[in-house]
Amino acid sequence: QLAYIPNLGSPDAANPLKFVSPNGTTVYFANATALAQFKSLVTKFGLPQGGIVPKGYGQNPHVDRIDFQYAQDIPGPVPGHNLTFTVDVTNLGNLLNKKWGVIKEYSNSRAGLPIVNVACADAAGLAPTAVNPAACSSYVYSYQTVNAANNSKPTIVDTVGSLWSVELGLKYKF
Repeated sequence: QLAYIPNLGSPDAANPLKFVSPNGTTVYFANATALAQFKSLVTKFGLPQGGIVPKGYGQNPHVDRIDFQYAQDIPGPVPGHNLTFTVDVTNLGNLLNKKWGVIKEYSNSRAGLPIVNVACADAAGLAPTAVNPAACSSYVYSYQTVNAANNSKPTIVDTVGSLWSVELGLKYKF
């Protein structure tokens, strides 16, 4: 889902947790901590403000990975029989230099966790109730501790995917 990022430089004068865009979209933050965490994310990832973040904006860094295979046929003891010896090196760059072939990803790109929790609200920023149902005239952004912890680093290293490996093989053909 694409995130709407309000213009964080112009809060409402009467309520510093309220942001109104020129097109009329109103976003309230549940508390000052949620606003601070959201501002931190916007700064950390360089997200554009005042609209919906374009699709593909925060793509993971490219990975340059080289795999290598060496195969050698060896004559067998019986005519028409062969042995094939193979050496497969996965992520050769990481074998040569620990900084090469490293897979870096945004911290929650695989977990599918939201960067912020969004709920509908009425014009005053209150959550809808059975007595006062809202038609989503505004939104409330909030955080849970799990979201804040998972967004603490812009990128993490996939340690398993970044490792090199060597596989030896022997095939007998007859």
